[in-house]
Amino acid sequence: MYYGGRSPSTSHRLLADFLTRPHHADGLSLLRAADRLAVIDVHSGLGPTGRDTLMTPTDEVAATVAKHFAGGLPGITEKGPVESQSMGDDGAQGGAAEGYELTVGDFIPCALSRHAQARQGMPPARLATGFCQEFGTRPAVIVALSLVIENMAYHFGTSAQKEWWARAVFDAFFVSRQSFMASVMERGLVVLEQALLAVSTP
Repeated sequence: MYYGGRSPSTSHRLLADFLTRPHHADGLSLLRAADRLAVIDVHSGLGPTGRDTLMTPTDEVAATVAKHFAGGLPGITEKGPVESQSMGDDGAQGGAAEGYELTVGDFIPCALSRHAQARQGMPPARLATGFCQEFGTRPAVIVALSLVIENMAYHFGTSAQKEWWARAVFDAFFVSRQSFMASVMERGLVVLEQALLAVSTP
């Protein structure tokens, strides 16, 4: 849809630096010290409006995610994700992960790979998992079209066109309805709580 660049974004570089520089008295970085890790990359755009899909980089990670993140939590919501899908599965037709098998440089596999590299020479991690929690907003064709035209306006449009299409992209990735915001907050809290339970359980 548009050119994504030749190197990690500033936010990725800052996060990688924070996780890999020494923090402990013994000189260990956060990644090297972590024998239990759960990485959640929150997105919006693809899938049914207000519902989340947990997208994993591989089928192996998907099995771990299914164990720790299936369903809801009593007292918060019983509602679980729409489904869990592997981004490496070219058979994920019709779901939020469809087409992701063609992408390169996704955050979750990069984070898990960095963790594995940092842990070299140490006992295997007891838990190392991660996924993209994708909240649906608009039909996929509208989301894609808004990105393409906004990119065109950024390079060739007038100031007014740039402003209009910037707002259109915002509206493509965020639904200004109370029900949408409540669903995102509800499911976001559930997944965060499940992640905390997963990394704190012996």
